[in-house]
Amino acid sequence: MILRNDFFGILGFAVRSRNVVFGALACEKGVKSGKVKLLLIDADASKRTKKDTENMCGYYSVKLIEIDPGGVLGKRCGEESVKLVGVTDGGFAKRLLQIAQQQESGGAALE
Repeated sequence: MILRNDFFGILGFAVRSRNVVFGALACEKGVKSGKVKLLLIDADASKRTKKDTENMCGYYSVKLIEIDPGGVLGKRCGEESVKLVGVTDGGFAKRLLQIAQQQESGGAALE
């Protein structure tokens, strides 16, 4: 899903306030411990990573948003090679989900 700049603005605040975890292992540990409230996956992530992440999110009832175009997620977080980001703060997760849902329901896409 192509998201607007306000989505990445909120994500930037979450990164700066250290309310995110980066990478598959950290995200998996956070989801299993109940600390991660929302997962963001880059469209460029491998098929296996996507499948494993989708299965984990389904089992642990964690929302998952795929960020398109590929490579944008890492750049916007300041970590070029990151393909998976977990949001640990409930407030940030809720707002990011609201923005993504508004975008899906017909909001204009701005990059």
